[in-house]
Amino acid sequence: MVRMAAAAFRITLALLVAIAVAGCASTQSKRKDLINQLCEAAETFHKFFKWGDFDGAAAFVDPNKMEDYARWTAKYEDLFMAESYLIMSCTLTDPEATKPPIEGKVVVKYRGVVILPDPARRDYVWVQKWVFEGDSWMLQPDFSVFEK
Repeated sequence: MVRMAAAAFRITLALLVAIAVAGCASTQSKRKDLINQLCEAAETFHKFFKWGDFDGAAAFVDPNKMEDYARWTAKYEDLFMAESYLIMSCTLTDPEATKPPIEGKVVVKYRGVVILPDPARRDYVWVQKWVFEGDSWMLQPDFSVFEK
């Protein structure tokens, strides 16, 4: 009887460990998916933004920050030009987060930026805050990096 109880305990323990490992793998997979979705959203935003398609890029801007975005883009619409950009990293601010709202950080390097009337070409590193709510990532833009 003791042997049967010990065997049942081992089986139960093995099942609990298997469930815990599967749960961790599922959570890790969800985090990886969130990071991939963040990078894809950032890439699409920056494709639009680099070419001056601020209306296209606006689809990725947090509605609560749209007024700031519209103000900046209206001011610099015909004055901002960039040769290229490189997304350097996409990370979750809290690596343990799995339920919205989830915050992410994207680091982008813009090269050869000209902001007229100053004709000088400069490079900028733009650290961005993104928020995942509902089913999409939205940028909370801060353009101060370009105004220094």
